[in-house]
Amino acid sequence: MEAEGSLCRALYDFVPEPGEQGLSFEAGDWVRVLQTAEDGWWEGEKDGGVRGWFPATYVELVDESQTEIQYDPTDSQPIRSPSPGQLQEPLPPGWQVFMSPDGRPYYVNRQTSETSWDAPVMPGSPPVTPTTPTKKQGYDVIETDGGQKTPKKTPDHEDKILQSPKKVANNSTPSSSTKLSKDTPKTESTPSIKSPDTKTTDQNNVVNHLTFPPSSSASDQKLLKPGEYSYCDYFWADKGNLPGFHVLLEKQLQGKQMTKEMAEYFTERAAAEEAYARTLTRLSQNLLASQEEGTLGDTWSEVKKSIAQEAEVHHRFSVKVHDDIVKPLATFRETFKKDMKKTEQHVADHRKQIQQKYQGINKAKAALAERQKELDQKLQKHKTEDELKKARRKSTAAGDNLLKSVEQYNISQSKWFEEMVSSTLELERLEGERVQMVKEQLNKYISLRKDVDKERGKVKTDSHTLIVRVTHECI
Repeated sequence: MEAEGSLCRALYDFVPEPGEQGLSFEAGDWVRVLQTAEDGWWEGEKDGGVRGWFPATYVELVDESQTEIQYDPTDSQPIRSPSPGQLQEPLPPGWQVFMSPDGRPYYVNRQTSETSWDAPVMPGSPPVTPTTPTKKQGYDVIETDGGQKTPKKTPDHEDKILQSPKKVANNSTPSSSTKLSKDTPKTESTPSIKSPDTKTTDQNNVVNHLTFPPSSSASDQKLLKPGEYSYCDYFWADKGNLPGFHVLLEKQLQGKQMTKEMAEYFTERAAAEEAYARTLTRLSQNLLASQEEGTLGDTWSEVKKSIAQEAEVHHRFSVKVHDDIVKPLATFRETFKKDMKKTEQHVADHRKQIQQKYQGINKAKAALAERQKELDQKLQKHKTEDELKKARRKSTAAGDNLLKSVEQYNISQSKWFEEMVSSTLELERLEGERVQMVKEQLNKYISLRKDVDKERGKVKTDSHTLIVRVTHECI
């Protein structure tokens, strides 16, 4: 975009040195660019015809036609025309739409775990060109420990640093008395004691390098899935130094451990049945009293035969418990473990990237403050024009580097937001499958137990009938 003739908005305050032909303004003021210089300084004009020079790094250009800004002389904030939403269009099969806290629709395919900020189109439909205006980045001014002023992102849009993509619950683990309501979403409580990794400002809360909205905006935060309990609306906040996602993951790992222990239990149950069956088999083959003759000998043979039949019933029950219950539990546990490991790695990678990008912002802020300090010192010492131009170029480059660092941080946090939504939904699906699978195995065990009791009853009845008949013949 050509700077000359364009409208720009101040990112943070600028006050020129006495005697300079500078243009003073505050963060949020609107300035029309009249001309630009190669040393990074621009000449601009404010309302009322006030003109002067200012650093280009202190403002951002605004595309008036693309962002549809209506300028209100009584307000320093732009008024943005609402862009038409895409929630009215039907979604392809498998897709669901959620609303992020800033009002943007976010799309998730529950079948393929695909995620997108853009609305998916129905098969055979022409592609839709989104009409949402491109949002620019803005800064306020904060003071560092050394007293130097450095730019800080404002929370005007979702893609700005210090504005969270998601409001979080004050606890990472849900309470049994939790009640969900569209009008009373869960919000984050700012701790009164701040740890070294926690920073709080009027606009935001930064916890362990993650940026969350301020507590004052709690009423504006909406659940992604209102009216129902879902993992994706919780576990965003860290619990101490433990990421909230890992709190959820520990619960999932506990479920995996329970599945493993159930498999071990049924393994022992099958082994006990098999041992009992072998004992009965040996007993049925015992030669004691085998020389009994006549009808008493026949009765004794029926007794041992009934024991052999009962041994066979217990052997079949042992095999069915192992094949129909133990094996499915073990197979599911291994698959469950692999799926969770992959999901955990994805989220951990994004958190690591956010930490690196946040550290990059701090370094860029420090560099910008240092360059600005050098420039101020040269201005006070009335250095030559060449030295001033060189210092201004360094200051401009440091500002550009900060903008780049902020943009990279915002991209990383946006990707983390997408991964958190898709990963929590995936863990929710896995836990649902685990619960359903365990229910099925327990029902299957009850059914097998009923079958074995029925077979044992039949063996006992048949044996009793034969023994009674032989006994009567003996009498």
